[in-house]
Amino acid sequence: MVLDLKILDESAGRQSVRQVAVFLGQHREVTKLLIQGHTNSKANDAASLALSSRRAIAVRTQLIEMGVEGERLVAIAFGRLKPIADNATAAGRALNDRVEFQFAEVNGRPSANVRSDGLLVP
Repeated sequence: MVLDLKILDESAGRQSVRQVAVFLGQHREVTKLLIQGHTNSKANDAASLALSSRRAIAVRTQLIEMGVEGERLVAIAFGRLKPIADNATAAGRALNDRVEFQFAEVNGRPSANVRSDGLLVP
């Protein structure tokens, strides 16, 4: 699941986070969710990593404020390391500024497609 959450206090971004919170409330079998922050390549590595960290932590904080237990949520920053589009265009950069969600544990057991460090196994 990928969400474009550049500005988390906008109603659309908050509504998207609320949908994730509702989903997690209805699916208690998801015992660990990775919240992965990403950025485009406009800034240097350190700045991109810091921004993606703030993005992931902000989403985690909002989910907790919406009633999701913090122990079910892990925020991870990838910076500009995992683009999904071409950073040479504004449209591509916009797609790369994102937060992705990934199931890390289901019923307390690691999801089959997640390594112990939280990265997706292809």
